Amino acid sequence: MSELSLSGDGDELPSSSEMRAAGESPVGTSDPARASADDQMDVLRRLLIAPEQEKLVDADERLRALETRKTDLTPGQLAEILPDAVVQRSATDRKLASALEPTIEETLRGSVRRNPQPLVDAIFPVIGPAIRRAIAEALSSTLESVNRTVEHQFSVQGLRWRWEAIRTGRDFSEVVLRNTLLYATEQLFVIDNDTGLPLVHAARPNTESQDGSLVTSMLSVIQDFVRDSLGGDQSDSLESIEYGDLTILFEPGPTATLAAVLRGTPPRGVREDMQEIIEDFHLRYRSELESYNGDASLFDKAKPLLYSNLKVQMHESSGTSWQTWLIIGLIILGLVLAGWYFFRARANWNEFVTTVDNVPGIVVTEVSRDAGARIVHGLRDPLSDDPVALLGGFGYDSDDVRFRFEPYRALSSDIIARRAGQFLDAPETTRFTYSDQTLYASGVAGHRWIEAARVRAAQLEDVQNYDDAALVDSDFARLLDLSDEMVRLPVRFAVGGLSPTSLGGFDGVVDRVNEGLEIGREAGIEVSVVVRGFSSVDGSPVANELLEMGRARSIRAQLIARGVAADRILIDRGGVATPEARVILRIEE
Repeated sequence: MSELSLSGDGDELPSSSEMRAAGESPVGTSDPARASADDQMDVLRRLLIAPEQEKLVDADERLRALETRKTDLTPGQLAEILPDAVVQRSATDRKLASALEPTIEETLRGSVRRNPQPLVDAIFPVIGPAIRRAIAEALSSTLESVNRTVEHQFSVQGLRWRWEAIRTGRDFSEVVLRNTLLYATEQLFVIDNDTGLPLVHAARPNTESQDGSLVTSMLSVIQDFVRDSLGGDQSDSLESIEYGDLTILFEPGPTATLAAVLRGTPPRGVREDMQEIIEDFHLRYRSELESYNGDASLFDKAKPLLYSNLKVQMHESSGTSWQTWLIIGLIILGLVLAGWYFFRARANWNEFVTTVDNVPGIVVTEVSRDAGARIVHGLRDPLSDDPVALLGGFGYDSDDVRFRFEPYRALSSDIIARRAGQFLDAPETTRFTYSDQTLYASGVAGHRWIEAARVRAAQLEDVQNYDDAALVDSDFARLLDLSDEMVRLPVRFAVGGLSPTSLGGFDGVVDRVNEGLEIGREAGIEVSVVVRGFSSVDGSPVANELLEMGRARSIRAQLIARGVAADRILIDRGGVATPEARVILRIEE
């Protein structure tokens, strides 16, 4: 049988017929028998190498297709292979996660900056309940703490504890805790039985704790010392250690031991709780305990289990005593009185400031304090009332309140009226009011001042009109009074006589005449003395006229004799009445 040879590249060898077509012979002959043998060899060759050749061709096609996909991968093809590729790569290592982490973080950051609402909506179902639960727990803890603080603050026992805290230099909370604490689990350790190293450690907040490795090492040394000194079996273990007000309890397990640092007097149930904790620990972290090689970070996830068992139990309160209620009542009464005093003082001060601000010509702009005294700042017209006079009415003095005012020209009605009175040099008996640019004068004043004020009022800046209708002329009024008084002092005559029967009251008439003339002279009022004679109805009209004029002349002579100027005396007939003469004053307006 002829020897066969295969090409190295795995391509199909040419058949004998193909060689003949090319003008060649496999052995250089054209024998028909030889040709038949070549055909048989072709068949044999196909039978032997055709399957492998087909596999090689298929592999080549797949390789070429893969190279094409690497360089020309469509989105659909990428979407088809990407999920499987991510899953496969993530199961192998964390390189994919590390590569995507910066991109994802930056994407989230940009999304939050642009529109945080989708992220808020996504995490709300988780964050909302967690926040509410945290707030509820915080409020519950705060209320419990406040309740306990109030109970201890406002009681006789609480006062004793505060005195103890002052005397010993300790914090009040520390003294209260020491007197009210039944027991507290301050620290929990889970210790490996073989190495004595801590697997996990938990401690209460504000608890002074040493390094966990140091503590567990010392505990292991103590256990070994006790076991060696007392000859105990290796299976024996130390159950508890007492140091001051601290107690360390041990609860062994198959692989690890739980050590609890307790303050106070723990009840019997603590042992059972510790057994449950160490059993739960072994049940949850069995695989970690079996693979433990000194790396305690394997047990970090066990910390919530330990922290949830850091318990505190206080002594049961015996209720609030009457002494506590008395102290609370006194404190409340004191607070009420202090609040009432503060309120009254504040209201009194506000009323004082308002009163000062309402004083015409004063404007309060600010209130401050300086060296314990209150300072009232503002503006004050020089014609306004001095606010110092108001201090006493509100229980203040000049040491309590001081005033710092800047001068200014007020335009209030009261100040304009006062400024007008000052300008007109008004007497104290006059009063002024100002309204609608009109100055109103009232009261009593002398005739000369009234006349001068009417002239000078036109010079006032803020006054357009001057009205003194309500102002009484004191000089004119006195003259009228004198005249009325003299009328009531007639001089009597006998019937038909020209001489007065009596001059007993005539001196009073003379005095009033002189006073009236003096007032008229000083006030600038023209005053005359008029003497009127009267007659009875008995005589004839001619006779009566003679009697009336004669009697008037008789009284005029008496006045002249007593020093009254003759040119100031006039005589006149009074008419028929009674035989008398009367002296009156005539005022020329």
